Amino acid sequence: LTATRTYTESVSEFFRWDEAIQEPVSFNPVTTGNFSMSYITVNTSFIRPRDDNSSPVFDDFKANRLTVAQRLADEHPGALGEHEDHPGYPGGYGPTQQEVLIPAFLSSYGVFSPEKITTSPFPRIPLPNWRVNYDGLGKIPFMKKVVRNLTLGHAYRSTYSVSNFTTNLGFQGVELADGTESEFPNTKDSSKNFVPRLQIGTITVSEQFSPLISLDFTFKNSLTAKFEVKTSRTLALNFANNQLTEVTSEEYIVGAGYTFKAVPFPIRFGKSKKRIKSDLNFRIDFSMRDNRTMIRKLEEDLNQATSGQKLISIKVNADYVINQRFNIRLFYDAAINKPVVSSSFPTENHAAGLSLRFTLAE
Repeated sequence: LTATRTYTESVSEFFRWDEAIQEPVSFNPVTTGNFSMSYITVNTSFIRPRDDNSSPVFDDFKANRLTVAQRLADEHPGALGEHEDHPGYPGGYGPTQQEVLIPAFLSSYGVFSPEKITTSPFPRIPLPNWRVNYDGLGKIPFMKKVVRNLTLGHAYRSTYSVSNFTTNLGFQGVELADGTESEFPNTKDSSKNFVPRLQIGTITVSEQFSPLISLDFTFKNSLTAKFEVKTSRTLALNFANNQLTEVTSEEYIVGAGYTFKAVPFPIRFGKSKKRIKSDLNFRIDFSMRDNRTMIRKLEEDLNQATSGQKLISIKVNADYVINQRFNIRLFYDAAINKPVVSSSFPTENHAAGLSLRFTLAE
């Protein structure tokens, strides 16, 4: 299990001498920084989009905004009333207000409900990620007869990050009874939403099952085999245009290798002929990956596939080591790209050849 949390902050401000009080006074303090922490979004990892590309999770995100907005309004010390442009929402906390969007987004794609999730963009407690490897399957009696080693693997990693936040110079807090300024916003922008204390450009959730599941076999006859499934998802919510970019990937990998022992290889030096015996290592790997990029717009209620492709890769190679310095390799590589959108065209790349490698250094 691993858990990480990183918060980086830089503060800059100007000081001017005030003759009246005979001391320097701070002007325009600005805070900038970055934030990232391990997170868990596994509960929505395998929810598929509908046939029209709309997403049930994105619909939950839109619905959760009202719950979060009402929570923020309940905590605010002022009398907010109703939002001028969005009936049903409290004043200042509309459906596109930054402080509303972040908790609504994290609650819909993460494990917390909109009623319980923290309203801060910087949660305090990181959530654990994990990696599991288990080799006990190879010790089952009937497996031990043919398998020298069998390892089952699984790994999960999810990261929530806030990039390049900075102090919003238009922010003004509610003035408290003692004359101090609170953290609650008091000024509104052109959309009738409260100006947040920090201006955030983009928040991102990056998730990988690498692998979702993997099986590595080592048989007693020198045959090795591998089966692996990988998935990944990147969600980037941009507050400049209230747009979510969703990039998903699925990959299936199958591979096998075999070592042919003491394969003879004749070499002629002038009139003499020398017969060498060495191992021939043969391997074949096949992978199929499906990548898709979706754009989901909050205000326009638009779900559109912008790019994507199905990639098929085939790699075959055979290595023959004549001695410690001389190696011969035969190979064939193929990469087939089939795009998802009609604006791109399919491509194929094939490479085959023979390579000779001679090492001079000891």
